[in-house]
Amino acid sequence: MKKDIAKYQRVAFSYAKEHGFDQCSFEEEKCGYMIFNVWNKADVGACIGYPQYVIVDKDMNVMIAGLDDFLFNGLLSSKKRI
Repeated sequence: MKKDIAKYQRVAFSYAKEHGFDQCSFEEEKCGYMIFNVWNKADVGACIGYPQYVIVDKDMNVMIAGLDDFLFNGLLSSKKRI
């Protein structure tokens, strides 16, 4: 089933803006989660650290996840709830 990415992106971008980011792009869908990369336009090209992600589930629950969530907590290697 093809999901409406735009619907999820609106939710992700709104959440990202609340947390100080002004850009949001779709990365992939994995384990039932829509994953969006978020950043600040002013930081493009700068080496400022690891990427940040906004993750949206099918029920529109949202969270910001950094590299630690992916590497150490295995966020998307299992169906861990947001």
